[in-house]
Amino acid sequence: MQELEIKKKKLTTRSSELTLAIDRLKAEIDKATHKLRFSHDIEMMLSSDKGGNFTFMHLIIAFIIGFFIGYLFLNAII
Repeated sequence: MQELEIKKKKLTTRSSELTLAIDRLKAEIDKATHKLRFSHDIEMMLSSDKGGNFTFMHLIIAFIIGFFIGYLFLNAII
């Protein structure tokens, strides 16, 4: 009878260890999926064939123009 209780305890412990390992792996999979999705979105944004033909140079030029317009606007106010 005690042997069965010991086996039951060992199996319960092993089951909880496996459950924790599965949860840990699920969390890692979720993190990897998020990173993959994020990197895919960045790649689409910066690639010339998928992002509406906008390259990184377009983003830099748009930033400079926006910065210049903001500078002119602030100078007009002050």
